[in-house]
Parts: sequence; structure tokens; C-alpha cells
Amino acid sequence: MKADHAQVNRLLKTARGQIDGILKMVEEDRYCLDVSSQIMAAQSILKKANRMVLRAHMDCCVREAVASGYGRGRYIRDVKENTPYRDDILLLYDWGVAGGVDKKGSFQPGGRISRGEAAAMVARAAAKCGLANDLDANAARDVLAQFGDYTQIADYARVPMAFCYQQGILDDSALNVEPNKVITRAEIAEMLYNMLSAAKRL
Repeated sequence: MKADHAQVNRLLKTARGQIDGILKMVEEDRYCLDVSSQIMAAQSILKKANRMVLRAHMDCCVREAVASGYGRGRYIRDVKENTPYRDDILLLYDWGVAGGVDKKGSFQPGGRISRGEAAAMVARAAAKCGLANDLDANAARDVLAQFGDYTQIADYARVPMAFCYQQGILDDSALNVEPNKVITRAEIAEMLYNMLSAAKRL
């Protein structure tokens, strides 16, 4: 682990003390909202520790992996030795950020990408940066229901798109989501910038 051991240990010990206190509160039959508040405080400490570990992973381990060529041996049918951005594609594919478009293992590196597909990739990248997506299908529907065309979002993209709106990665001022609209490189760059801002990586 590349994160500062002393800081991570301190946070984890604090969380452990918090949890011990919560257990005592439960045994004493304390007020539900007081218990809930303490649980949320412990979760916050654990999330902070997790963010530290993931940030250190991104800053150190990921750089080492890129430098050493991690992922280059991965086989994707249509990503050949001369494919532009091959190493980037393979690395993101191995990390689960980028995925294939079919069960045969195709990636379509020259293909276009829809807003829904981009949101799914950005949401997976956000998880690698320490931004947790705690939404379930019902919560995602609640976030997306404000848009007139939210029912057009593919099942795989609903929770990621809701996450992107909830985190401010996508702008929610428009009336429609337009999940199948092909988006520009500039729009993807804006999504990534917003995601990195939300993850406090800038």
C-alpha cells in the first residue's frame, strides 16, 4: 500500500473507536437518530481513509503500471498493435473503466460514443478516483425522473447517468438527457474534468 500508513492507521483506529461507541449506544438502547448520526460519522471516516488509499494508488501504482506497460498483453479482438491509443485502451479495459461493445470482445476503437456510454465509463473511472456511487435503481430513477426522456436510458447506463447528474459531472439544467446522442470529445473532456473536480483530484 502506497498511502501514508500513519494517517490511514489513525483514521481506521478512529473509526474503530467510533464503532465501539456505536455498539455501546445500541446496547444502551439509545435514541435511533443519535445512533444513526454516529454510524454516518464512522462511514465518513472510513470513506476518507478509502479516498487516501485510492488517491495514493492512482498517484503511484497507476503511474507505475502505465510505465511498465500493464495491460499490453490483454487481448481485445479489434485493438491491434497499431491501433491509436492502444495502451490507454488496454489499461482502461483491464481496470474495468472501458468495456467491450459485444460478447465477442470487440471495442470499436474508432467508433462513436453516446452520452449514456460516456456516463458509464466516467462513473467507473470516478470509482477508481474514490467517488463512491451509492445509488440503487430506485434512487437513480428519482434523480433521472426530472428529465422528459429518462425512460430512453439503457438499463446499464441508468445508475451511472444518475450518479453523473448527482455529482455535477453532467449538467442537469437541460430538459432531456439525450442518452443516445453521440457526444463530442469536448463534452467527454468536460465530464472528466467535472469528475476529477468532484473527486478533489484537481
